[in-house]
Amino acid sequence: MSVEGISSTWIFVMPPVLVGASRRVCVRRDCRQLCSRSQIPWRFQIYQGEESPSQAMVQAAAASLCENGLVVLERKNFGDPLIDSSLCAECKSDAVHTLDARLSFFEKTTGANPLCVQFDFHNLGHNSPRRYDVLLDGGCWSRLAEEAGKWTAPILEAADLNGQLILHGCVMSLQGSHEQHVHRDGPDSGFVNTFIPLVDVTSQNGPTEFWLGTHLQGGSEESLSDMRSVAPELTHGSLVLFDYRLLHRGLANTSTASRPVAYFTQSVTPPPKNGDGQNFSSVKLEDAAKLQYAFIPGTDPRASSSQTMLRKQLLLSCLQNRAMASKEGTAAEAASELNRYEEEDLAA
Repeated sequence: MSVEGISSTWIFVMPPVLVGASRRVCVRRDCRQLCSRSQIPWRFQIYQGEESPSQAMVQAAAASLCENGLVVLERKNFGDPLIDSSLCAECKSDAVHTLDARLSFFEKTTGANPLCVQFDFHNLGHNSPRRYDVLLDGGCWSRLAEEAGKWTAPILEAADLNGQLILHGCVMSLQGSHEQHVHRDGPDSGFVNTFIPLVDVTSQNGPTEFWLGTHLQGGSEESLSDMRSVAPELTHGSLVLFDYRLLHRGLANTSTASRPVAYFTQSVTPPPKNGDGQNFSSVKLEDAAKLQYAFIPGTDPRASSSQTMLRKQLLLSCLQNRAMASKEGTAAEAASELNRYEEEDLAA
């Protein structure tokens, strides 16, 4: 295992209480002491063949989650996934098909172009142009959460943050999506997100930018000029844990394909409402026709055959990239698969 920001002898700058494998420690109690002695690493590279985190990595990663608000777990060699590629591809395909079905339902029900209007439902959101948040569960998503948990659960346990799973879904950033505004996912402590990119994340398709340590202090976009930010490029199947309060934003997707990132949200004290109680509304997608919508300035909010074709091409690019990369199937087969899913009622 190697760690960004620390030399190969990094273990010797750790307080002894953090590296002793024979005793369980409260990382929250010791994080600030560690921070005063050295820079806490936030990126952890794992050698091929290692299938579980070492005690030393668990304690160091828990300290980073406490103080930096961010942990990245990845294989040592870029291109080698931590989570199996086939499982990532299965989740990516399901996310594309489910999102297409829900957007098609919205379009047919409202007569509006889902690329150009903003909306927020109980299982689907579009608040930033061409960036969709879709809730998903069961099947491959349960298996993905289980595989990720083998790495994340010990870290969350060491940080006293191993809570109940309350949200599982995917953020789909279509090509041409805009840079998000800087934001927190919520104001309360005890919530942690796990991101799992389902494709390789590069500077072109829009990595997520994080401002380290901002979960422990107030502040807004205007006060970030002197604070350190990181926007890691990632191999598909890598893991990113971050505190809900950490300031971050998704960067623009200037590539030729969509960028899906799976996520799981855990909470030590789950809210009384469904999900996290703040990032999704209680309005059902089935009631979409009853509402009025704000449209994105400079766009045509009306549905049309040409915009429907464009939307499907944007989504389809994600599957075409998979087909070309794995040499399995063709673009025509991917298109046929997408059309098959349209026949299913996935709006609920």
